[in-house]
Amino acid sequence: MGLMARLRGLLPARAPATAVDLSPSQQIVLLALRRSGPRPYAALAREIAAQRFYAPPADAAGGILTLERAGLIVRMGEDDPSPAGRRYRLSRRGRKALRVIPPEPRSVMQLWV
Repeated sequence: MGLMARLRGLLPARAPATAVDLSPSQQIVLLALRRSGPRPYAALAREIAAQRFYAPPADAAGGILTLERAGLIVRMGEDDPSPAGRRYRLSRRGRKALRVIPPEPRSVMQLWV
């Protein structure tokens, strides 16, 4: 066993990179969280509705859940179990993803996170 193999054994294991397709609505959520910090679900849904008036309400709900599953946003606390009362913040992966998201999202983009 070589030196490099032993050194790699000492490092913590990384989570494998996964591909995530981000719709413009999901990109809007990430940009809103960067701009104003942790926000409740209702505020994020209003942000999507304000910028993409033709997006259905299910687009906001599904987009936020997809971002949470991908590890780009994190739910803060469990004070209110209803979706409208949940608060979200950016995760470390989400802050890294923001490096490549344009300020005005117009199309779906794929990221490896």
